[in-house]
Amino acid sequence: MAYFVPLNGASITTGELIAFLQQTLPEYLIPSAFVKLDRFPLTPNGKIDHNALPLPGTKRPALSEPLMPPRSELEQKIAGVWRAVLHLDEVESTTTSSI
Repeated sequence: MAYFVPLNGASITTGELIAFLQQTLPEYLIPSAFVKLDRFPLTPNGKIDHNALPLPGTKRPALSEPLMPPRSELEQKIAGVWRAVLHLDEVESTTTSSI
C-alpha cells in the first residue's frame, strides 16, 4: 500500500502512478493499493503518524482497462470469495481463459 499527496493539488490517477512506477520498479515492488491524502497526518514531533493513516477504501482504483465481469455461475462464486477476502466491491474475471 502506498500513500501519496499530489504536489500543488495536481490531478493524478492511480493508473498514472502505476504506469510511472512500472518504468523503474520490478512488478513485485509496485504497491497494490494507493491512498490519496490532502496531507500526511503528523505526530507532535513532526513525524508521520502511521496510526492516523486511513485504510484503503473498498472501491477499486481507476484502471486503464475496464473490468471484465464474471461470465459464469462458477466465476460469480469465485469472485464473491475474492471480494470478501480482499474487501473489494468488485473483482475482475480472468481474461485469458474461460472457466
